[in-house]
Amino acid sequence: MKTMNKYIILLVCLIALPWQLVAQQEPLRVAMMLPLQSNASQRDQNMDRFVHYYLGALLAINEVQRDYAPIELHTYDVEKSTYKLREVLARPELDSMDMIIGPAYVSQVSIAAEWALVHQKRILFPFSSSVPGIENNPYVLQFNPSDDVSAKAMVNWMEQRRDSIHCILIEASANEIPNSVKALQQQLLVTDIPCSFVTIKSILADSLNTLLADGVENIILFNTERYSNVRTLMPYLMRAAQGKKLTLLSQYSWQGEAIALPQIYSTVFRHEVDIDSFAYGAEYRYFYPNIARVPSKPYYDLLGFDQMRYVLITALRLRENREDAITIPYMGLQSDMQFLPISPMGGYQNMNIHIVRTK
Repeated sequence: MKTMNKYIILLVCLIALPWQLVAQQEPLRVAMMLPLQSNASQRDQNMDRFVHYYLGALLAINEVQRDYAPIELHTYDVEKSTYKLREVLARPELDSMDMIIGPAYVSQVSIAAEWALVHQKRILFPFSSSVPGIENNPYVLQFNPSDDVSAKAMVNWMEQRRDSIHCILIEASANEIPNSVKALQQQLLVTDIPCSFVTIKSILADSLNTLLADGVENIILFNTERYSNVRTLMPYLMRAAQGKKLTLLSQYSWQGEAIALPQIYSTVFRHEVDIDSFAYGAEYRYFYPNIARVPSKPYYDLLGFDQMRYVLITALRLRENREDAITIPYMGLQSDMQFLPISPMGGYQNMNIHIVRTK
């Protein structure tokens, strides 16, 4: 972590240099609240994604201030603590911020959202798909779409193919059904898309093939988000797929699994991103020559770049009193964004969802 901190400090210094070249004007002020764990003696390796998110955000600052305006970045390590977050929110300089990004954890989100409403400061939550009180908080921007929005996008995709698909929902888990599955089931009922419900016992009895329809695409859905709950069922699906057309409705998190079936899934990220085809890749290697990019989907540095660039461009438009500043579509390197209000007095939610088909 010490090595990583040195490169962060180095890049901040390098970024500061071009400020002299930008026309003298009031700088954009942005605060970031992330669980960087910079003072932890033993860091959770899962936290590296937030460091990489931060590195990408710094590259966005470098680009925007070079071309548009000086930027003043305030970074706060709020760890996983609500106490630490409240301590940061009490700092007087936050009242001068144009925009705020973060925090990340569910326990912190409601606190930050309430603070934003009281202080009338716009805040983008980079990882949350649910923000308490967003329906009455016009200062909230929620990047991850809610379960209802994601379900509607998937079912709309299915409805366009109503005559050529048949859905089969398999009860693969006896645990509580996640909200994402409940939302999908509700949308399927509303649209009356052809759908069959079967138990795991029927699948284990190797009778799935008798439930599949001929001449259409059979889309398999599970009542769970955990791949560990469905892994043992994959051989049964593979056997059934030998005689019928079968596609798996997958979770984005399952993309690292070795699944031999065709899949569809919804995501806010573009399916394929070739970093080397962008100038961004060269800049990353230039500023961080000794820091390897995290080989994961999504690329968290690209997520940080896209979200920070959107925030900065939006802040500039807000200074120009543009009423549509927040809702203007943003085309990113990895993430496209379309923030729309969820109610007349509510906050904004990213509605840009891609339906991806593999194979």
